[in-house]
Amino acid sequence: MATLIEHSHRIQEREAITADRSDPAHARHFAIIGGAGQMGRLLAETFSARGHAVSVLDQDSDPSTDAAVVSADVVMIAVPMHLAVPIIHTVAPRLRPDALLCDINSLKVDVCAAMAKNGSCEALGLHPMFGPSVRSLRRQKVVSCPVRSGPLSEWLLSELGRMGLEEVDSDPDTHDRMMAVIQVLVHFSTIVMGEALRRTGTSVSDSLKFTSPIYRLELAFVGRLFTQNPDLYAEITMTNPHGAMVRKAFLDAAKALDTSVGAGNRDVFRQQFSSVSEWFSAFGPEAMALSDFIIESLVTQP
Repeated sequence: MATLIEHSHRIQEREAITADRSDPAHARHFAIIGGAGQMGRLLAETFSARGHAVSVLDQDSDPSTDAAVVSADVVMIAVPMHLAVPIIHTVAPRLRPDALLCDINSLKVDVCAAMAKNGSCEALGLHPMFGPSVRSLRRQKVVSCPVRSGPLSEWLLSELGRMGLEEVDSDPDTHDRMMAVIQVLVHFSTIVMGEALRRTGTSVSDSLKFTSPIYRLELAFVGRLFTQNPDLYAEITMTNPHGAMVRKAFLDAAKALDTSVGAGNRDVFRQQFSSVSEWFSAFGPEAMALSDFIIESLVTQP
């Protein structure tokens, strides 16, 4: 049944792309600054497959002089966060008033403020909540932070919806605070877990001989992170202005738990456990169902 549904979705996606490509009014010209990077390539290939013209500006291109910046309907900034604001200052004044400037960075306050202060074109902050290795964009989330709305930004959000993405509307400050929890806290705790496992001196292969499916799944998320670029995670964990708050919460929680466990105080441990259990109560049933589904999928793999 899962295979049938998956193939059905793929057929629907192909039919939708074919229908869109047959409409001449559908095509737009995208210029992706940083389009040679992993996320930039994914978006460039996706937009191109949908019939749009895509100009890729890599690290050797000069956005201050490249003609594609002036001619494009949509200019998308897909560079590391520390480069985004300077590039916005450079390219925003060059865009047509009816064009759209957007970015895909994981922090929005500074980039949206820069887009608001520079140029007169439409502007939209975007944050795809997925990585470049996804096989499908269906049901993936993208956060949007409107800066200067207009017909082209509305069109792009509709186009992203037709691509299967689910839009989450937010203001820049709320977005960055949520990313401190969703990204900084999660990545920080995962990195700590990996380092703690390394310090035990137990090899991953030895531990997997004794593992349950749930441990193997948890270890997969830890191992997945450490196969990637450390600079990406350094940028995420070090640049969010709300990161210190969530890191302190993590360290305080670890210290409190260590104290109760070290003292063998079951009453305090039960109280700590119950507090978190109550906090998760609304999500608990979904968490059990989702994790059971994933575990079942894992153990039935050949």
